[in-house]
Amino acid sequence: IANLNALREAKGDWEGKYREILTELENPHLLVFSLLFHDVGKGMAPPNHVDGSLEAVERIFARLDAKPEERETVRFLIHSHLEMSTAFLRRDIFDPATVHRMAEIVGSEERLKMLCLLTYSDIKSVNPEALTPWKAEMLWRLYTATSNALARSLDSERIHSTEEPHSASAQRDPLDETGPVPGNWSAFLEGFPKRYLRTYRYEDIDLHRRMAEDLPRDPIQTVLRKRNSSWELLVLTHDRPYLFTQITGTLAAWGMNIIAADAFANRAGIVLDCFRFDDLFHTLDLNPPEQDRMRKSIVDVLTGTQNLQELIKGRMGAQHSTRSKLKVPTEIRFDDDSSTHCTLLELVTQDRPGLLHQVGSLLSDFGFDITVALIETQGEKAIDVFYLTKGNRKLEEANKQTIRDALLKALSDNAGSQP
Repeated sequence: IANLNALREAKGDWEGKYREILTELENPHLLVFSLLFHDVGKGMAPPNHVDGSLEAVERIFARLDAKPEERETVRFLIHSHLEMSTAFLRRDIFDPATVHRMAEIVGSEERLKMLCLLTYSDIKSVNPEALTPWKAEMLWRLYTATSNALARSLDSERIHSTEEPHSASAQRDPLDETGPVPGNWSAFLEGFPKRYLRTYRYEDIDLHRRMAEDLPRDPIQTVLRKRNSSWELLVLTHDRPYLFTQITGTLAAWGMNIIAADAFANRAGIVLDCFRFDDLFHTLDLNPPEQDRMRKSIVDVLTGTQNLQELIKGRMGAQHSTRSKLKVPTEIRFDDDSSTHCTLLELVTQDRPGLLHQVGSLLSDFGFDITVALIETQGEKAIDVFYLTKGNRKLEEANKQTIRDALLKALSDNAGSQP
């Protein structure tokens, strides 16, 4: 636990990478709790110390008011705490089969992050030299490869009404406490990628379902809430042109720094866009009424009541920009192998205000559909992955060249205009 806490002040290259994972955790206390008990079985009767540790923690659970999904997370971390170290020490982590198996074990990004940090802390606690640079690198490579595998299976596995919704969920079994799943669950979940169930908790999915039921009354449903140190915006509505880019443009106009984004669509054409962002100027914290104003801005832009370009000029013009200390060269890659029916556009470039809006608008202008978007920032580096189709098909080579040329020109012009 001391090794884990030390990451918060880490300065080195490897420690800095693991520190970033730690800051992204939704429930770091569950990781700490798991570290307390993951090895206590070594002093107990069962020959396998993992079984002993699980028996011990069950007795602890009997005295704690822990939620079912929290207990499942702790059980998972204790049961699987040797999986990542075994993989990179005894398996070829460059073999896709090794990565695929690890992705199946963790099932979600949150569990992958916690298991990676548990492995890091566990090895480092053996002795000061136990976590060699090579081991740190192999663990990091396994983590990134598994993260990519989880992301790239987004659209290949879809939920169908013939399946029980809980069967794919790595977070929680909805039947544990609620009884049979209502019939309207099936209609809502139909067509969502199975990753949707791994990403959200039962309570979140139920919220999304209720938002969908309110669409006839209010066709644009929004939820804005604080999540740890960042903010989360949910927008649920029927699919429409430029939906993603209009939301990102509005957030940029309000001075929000988008750090992550997910986009999901079901078979009925209902789209759920989720954005995590930092409020750089503490606008929402210091002025709570601004939260409702920002939600109204999003609705106004999506309905055409507010002109987005005027909003951007009016609000972003007052923001101060600074020259970036680190220059990130733009890299553009296309991948037709990782998706069954989409072409992946992988963009690495300098992060800047309004970047997502600029890229999304360009893609929409050329008539490309963004099926899924994965947004990540690492310092001043933006790492964005877009699942693209044109006419419900993968992109042709001419399409790819068109995008590449347009993006390189647009991003180069934008970088040249920065002060």
